[in-house]
Amino acid sequence: MWAKKRVADGWQHGPARTDQIKAHPSLVPHDELPDCENYYDRVMVEQVIRAVVALGYRINALHAPADATGTGCLRWDIGWRA
Repeated sequence: MWAKKRVADGWQHGPARTDQIKAHPSLVPHDELPDCENYYDRVMVEQVIRAVVALGYRINALHAPADATGTGCLRWDIGWRA
């Protein structure tokens, strides 16, 4: 989501972050990110999930029906633990 907003705001891929010309080296497809950034993203997601569960919420995976392209997707339902 961050990358989509940045691109919509005029940001583009560049060798280094430069706010004046709106360039950032991380604006690449996820599978092209360096391992250190993938690791950071994975750790952050794990920590958010742990915090949500610690606050008493539950996270359920819901399989959504196929969309117009014929592919389904996995959605998440977060609700209060009963």
